Amino acid sequence: MKKGIILLADGFEQTEALGPQDILLRAGIKADLVSTNHTDHIISSMGTKVFAQYTLEDIDFEKYDFIIIPGGSTGVENLSNSNEVASVLKHFYQNQKLICAICAGPSLLIKLNLLNNRNFTCFPGFEVGATTRNKVDPVVVDKNLITARSMYYSLPFAEEIVRFYLGQDGLDKIKHGTKGI
Repeated sequence: MKKGIILLADGFEQTEALGPQDILLRAGIKADLVSTNHTDHIISSMGTKVFAQYTLEDIDFEKYDFIIIPGGSTGVENLSNSNEVASVLKHFYQNQKLICAICAGPSLLIKLNLLNNRNFTCFPGFEVGATTRNKVDPVVVDKNLITARSMYYSLPFAEEIVRFYLGQDGLDKIKHGTKGI
């Protein structure tokens, strides 16, 4: 079974985190919510308190196949202030593991120079410093990188992660209700 983490900091966009988690779990892909706070709870951009399964300190990142960075400008700013988060993202990048980011999330990857010469999309205005950006497609896949433009595309974003691991047949099983929790 593939396993991933969804990094959460106060101010994250809840639809961009919880929507993909739901789709992935239904596909049989484990997606743990990981708090970058030193507590198990995080406050979303809409003020919803969410409880994570783990904190950043609890995780052995070697055991995970992918990472998701949800948007929410405050959440991404809080993630970008963490040296531990930077270290984790660089580890995933150097080990060519799947990195997924949505909305403002790709701006963190830009800051860490992890999107150089990669095709990606993000919420308009968060591409500052990037060498490329796809302004047309709402979800972009470039090898082991999946990005999406905004909260509106949270489910298609999750579908691309499922397709990455399970192919179109695996995705079709979710869509037609023949697989899931």
